[in-house]
Amino acid sequence: TLSLMPGFNLISIPYILSPSEGKSVFYQLDSKEAFYSDAQEKWVSLFESGTVTPGTGYWVRAIRAQSYTIPVTSKAIPVDTPFTITLKKGWNAIGNPFPQDIEWNPVVKTSQGTTDFAKAVEAKIITVAYVSDPVTRTYTTVNTKDVIKEFAGILIKSGGDVDLILSP
Repeated sequence: TLSLMPGFNLISIPYILSPSEGKSVFYQLDSKEAFYSDAQEKWVSLFESGTVTPGTGYWVRAIRAQSYTIPVTSKAIPVDTPFTITLKKGWNAIGNPFPQDIEWNPVVKTSQGTTDFAKAVEAKIITVAYVSDPVTRTYTTVNTKDVIKEFAGILIKSGGDVDLILSP
């Protein structure tokens, strides 16, 4: 069950869903507003197109605070192996892919090798990551070792195609 606050919530769904079309996953949402970022960094309604996949971030608007039960069959992502999220150049909406809270300390893999998150930020391969607070409508920087909650979405900017490898 996903806890939504009034306004826009940056979320992620840590399950493999069937069916996975956004309109099937979010049809019970009171606002009927859920969006994903396409390859051109445009926000597209999940009610028009798109599927819900683990590791991806989505903006979901709730009219009032609610507990949202995902109305489709779901299978949790395994918590015994790392999960890779590929970042494209520009802003990326990603999320915690695991059905549990995790410590933020991804390995960053580029065409030239791997490094830790802090060194990748220092080298300007990627920016720091941000989470959104729907109540205050502010963004908070995510630092290494911060806890990323289950269902949390994250915004991060990448200078090119890189992989983030997250551990459960």
